[in-house]
Amino acid sequence: GGGWPTNPAAVAAGLRQRARLVYLRVTPAVALARMGRRRALRPLLAGPDPLGALEALFERRRDEDRDVFERRT
Repeated sequence: GGGWPTNPAAVAAGLRQRARLVYLRVTPAVALARMGRRRALRPLLAGPDPLGALEALFERRRDEDRDVFERRT
């Protein structure tokens, strides 16, 4: 799932060295549109304001995702 990169234990376990990580960046509105009716299967988005919930998630995870997915050479 999309939450594993925010799990420090998973990242520390060496997933970065054993896997190619790809971060597809889209806006919350585009992500919501792409989910279509399947968004009903996602508990986070089951409330009255799914776009607001997704925007809040993107904001909370922005720095964490940047740290995990930034390209290091």
